[in-house]
Amino acid sequence: MHTASAEAVTSHAPHDNEHAPLLPRPLERKTPTPLPTQLFVILFLCLAEPITSSVIYPFITELVATLGVTNGDDRKVGYYAGIIESIFFLTETCLILQYGRLSDRIGRRPVVLLGLFGLALSITSFGLAKTFTGLVIARALSGALNGNAGVIKSIVCEITDETNRAQSFALLSVTWSVGSTIGPVIGGSLSHPAQHFPSVFAHPVWKSVPFPTVVGFWNEYPYFLPCFAAAGVAIAAWCVALMFLRESLPARRIHLVRKATAEYGSITWDAESPAPAPESVPCGLREVLTPQVGWAVGSFMLLAVVDIAWVVLQPLVFATSPSLGGLGLSPPTIGLILGTQGLLSGIFQATAFTSLHARFGAVHLFRVALACYAGLFVSFAVMTNAEGVWVWVVLGLHVVMACVASLGFSCTFIFVTSSAPSPALLGTTNGLAQTSCSLVRAFGPAGAASLFALSSGGGTMVYWVCVGVVTLAGCASLGLVE
Repeated sequence: MHTASAEAVTSHAPHDNEHAPLLPRPLERKTPTPLPTQLFVILFLCLAEPITSSVIYPFITELVATLGVTNGDDRKVGYYAGIIESIFFLTETCLILQYGRLSDRIGRRPVVLLGLFGLALSITSFGLAKTFTGLVIARALSGALNGNAGVIKSIVCEITDETNRAQSFALLSVTWSVGSTIGPVIGGSLSHPAQHFPSVFAHPVWKSVPFPTVVGFWNEYPYFLPCFAAAGVAIAAWCVALMFLRESLPARRIHLVRKATAEYGSITWDAESPAPAPESVPCGLREVLTPQVGWAVGSFMLLAVVDIAWVVLQPLVFATSPSLGGLGLSPPTIGLILGTQGLLSGIFQATAFTSLHARFGAVHLFRVALACYAGLFVSFAVMTNAEGVWVWVVLGLHVVMACVASLGFSCTFIFVTSSAPSPALLGTTNGLAQTSCSLVRAFGPAGAASLFALSSGGGTMVYWVCVGVVTLAGCASLGLVE
């Protein structure tokens, strides 16, 4: 397995390596270490979460409208769609920190395997749900069983060093963009298969087989096929993880964490020391709460609430009828737009982030990303009040700003991992960041969707509230350091 270079280790005092910064100052220049092979295994595993989460976006508005929970009032669709999105992050908030701490104790690999299994199970359940309650339970299950977001970042930090870590985190964001491209395309193109592909799913041959209800199944569950396809990606990722993912947390550190937690509540990880010194490097949650971690996690939280508001508003604006303040686009069109946007974001991050980070630093890039998020919300207000070709012109600018805004998360990944007090607390630090992120995301979808519903009919209040949150995030970024 690829480990941090000796140069990165020896650059600090022999017995202080636990307290060494996990990332260098941006002005330091060293020869980049080749990317480890395990990183590409990780990148494939990372496809599962964005695909399973974004596959529902093209049809979620239509699905909620058909459940009957709105009693025919289309203005309430946003409320219920927001609840479905929020419940995932609410259950994730309750457990993701524990997954991070668990990965520090038993290793990263078993936690990743559990998370992938949870994704497959929950998205399949979502496709089979026929009631609003069933949809909520399926999304809650997805958040409760998946703790991979923080654990994956810990793995990447452990298999890379200071010379290639920024590039590795950029590739994580690229993978998310690719998954966010594939998910909406799957959701938009495979929903209602009996109508869109009658030669396959409504063919008379099905009536002659021992299962005459096959055709009726696709009519009864028009959104099962895209959900099942997304589950297939998660299952494939689980198989790849089982066969090829190696444990990145050293076995000796796992042993020390277990022993120290049971006997002392703290550990020391020193490669030159034959025995643990429990009292010297604490491993509790309290030791993670440093000012540097606070600024990093706070920036991550604010970016998360801004991003989830945009993610929720985008399909709502696209799908809602023009009379209620939307564009009135069909699910296939929405899927195509979201897929194109994700693809372009992935290409931009893959080709631009590393060089931009080396030149300007993570803090400056983060602020540029925030400015683009503000532009995204303003563009919603403009395009919904535009007419004719101008709608598509503004939509094109919207996609361009989304590509630049996507750099923000790559920056926050660097902030969080570099703020960890020690490598032994890396999983806990990432778990804390993801817990905080999930907490604000738990209320973000419902809040954004509710404001959209209140603004229905051409109002723009929701967009200006979101711009205000972006401004707050910009102020908070003043506390960040490279």
